[in-house]
Amino acid sequence: MPVIGERISDPYTATGPGFGGGSVAVNHNYEDADAWRVVRPGGAPVSNAVIRAYVAADYTGGTIDPLPATTATGSDGRWIHALMLSPGDYVVEVYDPASKSTTLFPLTVS
Repeated sequence: MPVIGERISDPYTATGPGFGGGSVAVNHNYEDADAWRVVRPGGAPVSNAVIRAYVAADYTGGTIDPLPATTATGSDGRWIHALMLSPGDYVVEVYDPASKSTTLFPLTVS
C-alpha cells in the first residue's frame, strides 16, 4: 500500500507533486478558490482525507483500475498535491478516515 505523500514507482497508485500524467492541474482551487477544499458541514476542515480521481466511464462501468490519480488533504482540508488530469469526466472519491465515510463527486476537467 502506498504511503500518502510518498512518490512510488507504480504510476497508477503513486502520490506525488503533479501526479496523474495529464495536462490540467486539479487541486482544491480548481474552478474557484477552495471550491474543492474538503470540509465538514459547518466548515471545519477534514485532515488526512484521501482523494482519488477515476475516469467516469471506467468507474460507472465497474472498472476502477487503473487509478488515474490520488492525493490527500493537509490539516486545513486543502489538497497536498495537484492531480494532473487529462480533459474529460471523472468521479472524485473523498474518503474521510475520521468518520470512515466516502463521498463521490462528479468532475469535468476542461
